[in-house]
Amino acid sequence: MFALTISSAKQIEDGLGYYSLEIALGQHRESSRCSSSIWSAKQYRHQWRLATRRLLSSPRAHTAFVTSVGPGRNNFEWWPAVRAGGRIKVTNQSLWLRTSSRRVVPQRAHLERHKPVSRTLKSLQMPSAWYINVREVQCFYLRRNDA
Repeated sequence: MFALTISSAKQIEDGLGYYSLEIALGQHRESSRCSSSIWSAKQYRHQWRLATRRLLSSPRAHTAFVTSVGPGRNNFEWWPAVRAGGRIKVTNQSLWLRTSSRRVVPQRAHLERHKPVSRTLKSLQMPSAWYINVREVQCFYLRRNDA
């Protein structure tokens, strides 16, 4: 299974607004929060739709699903996805952009030119990785297309 679900209702905690997020990658489920100070729930959904469409466009496509994890210009979490034929590898790691002045917008966040790097080269960690079938992503895309 593949799914990205975000609440439409903004919640406030410690003076900061966020949306609840749930990600399903095969049998793995992860709950998180997306900052509401950067993008709206509609903008998150739009970015994920663009990333999904890009993955389905080619047997060797690559993209990223992006969430903002807190206030600030570069506080993003990237879920890079690489397709190899009928399988897609999705990884997760909180990363910073190479150029702190670059603004991340939903319409372009999935494009290759946004290449995140670790916060410091000394703290490189192996990201978590999941493998999903392209059919699962197609089902997600079609469900969102009907809604």
